[in-house]
Amino acid sequence: MVYADPQPGIELKGMWVRILLLPRHYIDTTTGEVVVSYSKLRAKGGVVFKGFSQGGVPLTFYGSCQPKENVRDLFKSLQITILDR
Repeated sequence: MVYADPQPGIELKGMWVRILLLPRHYIDTTTGEVVVSYSKLRAKGGVVFKGFSQGGVPLTFYGSCQPKENVRDLFKSLQITILDR
């Protein structure tokens, strides 16, 4: 059995747009050790390149990046239970 251990988001400095790194950790209930760890990235707004888009208006966006696989499906396939905390 494992449980999700929420981690605070980390804002990445020095980027053209606001990017937030969101760490995800799953902890083994018996040993207390991290068994799966990954991060999501979220980018929001900002001017990427003025004049890049049609009409010369600033290009803004909201995007994210994360593993393709769903961690809950992974644990289910390994017959590992995720406990809610």
